[in-house]
Amino acid sequence: MTETFEDKFDHDPDTVYEEEEEEDLDLDPDDEFADSHHTEDQSSNTVKKQKTPSPGGGCLMGLLKVFLSLGLIAFCYFYIFQPEKFTTIQNKINEIISSVEYDAQAPVLSNIEPPAKQKEQPVPQIILRGSGILPDYSTVAKQKNALNFHLIKADQIRFATLDTYHDLLQTLIYDWTGENDPAKIQQMTGLPYQQFVNQVSASLLSQTVLRQAGLTPANNKRKILQDPIQAMAAVYPRLKEAMATKKTVRDQLKTLEPVSSFLIYICNNSFECLASWDLLIDMLGAKKYAQILEKSPEIIYQH
Repeated sequence: MTETFEDKFDHDPDTVYEEEEEEDLDLDPDDEFADSHHTEDQSSNTVKKQKTPSPGGGCLMGLLKVFLSLGLIAFCYFYIFQPEKFTTIQNKINEIISSVEYDAQAPVLSNIEPPAKQKEQPVPQIILRGSGILPDYSTVAKQKNALNFHLIKADQIRFATLDTYHDLLQTLIYDWTGENDPAKIQQMTGLPYQQFVNQVSASLLSQTVLRQAGLTPANNKRKILQDPIQAMAAVYPRLKEAMATKKTVRDQLKTLEPVSSFLIYICNNSFECLASWDLLIDMLGAKKYAQILEKSPEIIYQH
């Protein structure tokens, strides 16, 4: 015969169970542990005391037993006679437990600040004119969004980081034209490759780095409002300071070359202007490299 839950859980709420008496050994405070070799006489003299519960404690224990008994009766009643309510109660308890466990693991959303939305850097208003069949830079940038990144990078260059300018300029021209072959770029622009590079570089420098020296961009052949001699005087202290931070001669020349080529470009073969440029190169301690800077600046970037 299969035992039912009632058979297993045989409980009469009216039954009173007698509490077993507990024994408490009264040890002498001077003894750390009971000696296992005590004689029978000493053992017989040991006094056993019965623990006498306090009146208040007895009442509380009695009430606790009553509530426990009532709870067990209710449990059995729902389980036997109203199992559907028992299931509902059980499901409710499981939901509460699951909710508590989830809340303990889940982060407090009110204490978490949403990530700050990264602001997009505005594209500087830099104008680079096209040549031949090559459209203006801004026109091509509407179709090639990545070109705006080059303008942002160019606007961030300072005199101290001019040694990175050449690589940026080269990448900008290649992405603008869609070519990396100087011969094809020359066919597209209708200008000798190096002349086109110098033209773009002069325009880009006048609208970015040179403004930090107080020079004013202009839409003319000189690219700035100031005359070449004023420009040389303005850039000298900044170039001197920037070149002093470079550890190698090559890096010093990379810092000097973009501005040097700009000044040669706006001098436009003027003897007086080139004399001032020669003085600037001498003052910066680069006199022995003057020929390279004037005639073959690309050598500086060859490894």
